[in-house]
Amino acid sequence: MIHLLPKKKVTASKGENVLFYSSLLFLIISILAYIVFTVLNNKLSNQIQNVKASIAQTNNKAEIQLEQKAKDYEEKLKSFSFILDKHIYPSKSFSIIENDTLPNVYFTTFDLNSSDLSISLDGATDDFRSLGRQILIFQKDPLIKSVSLTSISVASLGMVNFGLNILLQPQSIMIQK
Repeated sequence: MIHLLPKKKVTASKGENVLFYSSLLFLIISILAYIVFTVLNNKLSNQIQNVKASIAQTNNKAEIQLEQKAKDYEEKLKSFSFILDKHIYPSKSFSIIENDTLPNVYFTTFDLNSSDLSISLDGATDDFRSLGRQILIFQKDPLIKSVSLTSISVASLGMVNFGLNILLQPQSIMIQK
């Protein structure tokens, strides 16, 4: 077909050209920014993984150190508990003697030997009968292992002076669990 009219060449206006080229430039910049951000994201992810691994390694070292400290403290506590198990509380012997002493008996000396758990007592009472009852009371006490009369004499005014040696049971003056 023949065209009789000449075709007009269509040209874009200057505004359309600016709009087209600026859109093309924006598209290229967007693609480049996407590529750059993807690469940076991968690098940062790798760095994060490295830091996490380093932290895990550091935590493992710290945990090992903490475990070692805990073991050291546990050993110290065991040693300390052993010492406490063997520790003697001499003040408990006072309450044993106080609870078992008759009202008309009094003691003038008190000597505790903690190595063999013995108590040496010197005292006085009204008569021999009171002394006998006092010795029986000490012998019946489960915290006392044995009682022995070491000396006896009659003093002025009819008072009876005496000396006793008492062996205590180990649990009587140690910590009770």
